[in-house]
Amino acid sequence: MKYVPFILLNLSRNARRSVLTLVAIALSLFLFSALASVATVPEIVLRGNGQSTRLVCHNAAGLAYMLPQSYVRKIAVLPHVRAVQAWEFFAGSYRSPKDDVTAYAMDPETLREMWPEWGISPTLAEKFAGLRTAALVGPALMEKYHWQIGQTITLRSAWPLTNLSFQIVGMLHGDRTSTGTLNMIVVQRDYYESLIGSPGLVSILWVRVDEQKC
Repeated sequence: MKYVPFILLNLSRNARRSVLTLVAIALSLFLFSALASVATVPEIVLRGNGQSTRLVCHNAAGLAYMLPQSYVRKIAVLPHVRAVQAWEFFAGSYRSPKDDVTAYAMDPETLREMWPEWGISPTLAEKFAGLRTAALVGPALMEKYHWQIGQTITLRSAWPLTNLSFQIVGMLHGDRTSTGTLNMIVVQRDYYESLIGSPGLVSILWVRVDEQKC
């Protein structure tokens, strides 16, 4: 305790430097938490399903490095490939920085083919694809933040520096044998890319193949 006055004195000498230091530390912790949650996504969606016909592809250097969007077309024409889906991640916060929420931007056309266990009906899939700002939300997040279908939500992010606003059109319903409670938000990838400038890069690629080739 004898060092507390000394610490407070030094902090007050340059208020701007102290504030910037605290902001830098807070931002670093937020980015670390967001990237840590992103890295667990492949494990979560494949949990309990050893016979899965899905493969996940990412840059050999790690998830922090992107893949060219053109890989989607190249993989889609390969033999025994049923569907390819590109994903991008948006690590944001809801009401405050401690309410960190990650949204996953993906292609709506292959949603039901790639994830049949999510319980997305043809009607809901059509509604999601028909509204550019539509989102599908897992029940855990719906319950945690008391969200309702039809509600418009905005997530804020320091990196990329943008806001992601979406309208909840339905819920995801993962079962216990595959993707669990689905603590996630799904938005359209073209809408997300319009917010960040459409760089033509994706975070990961999901590939679904024929069962006999697994």
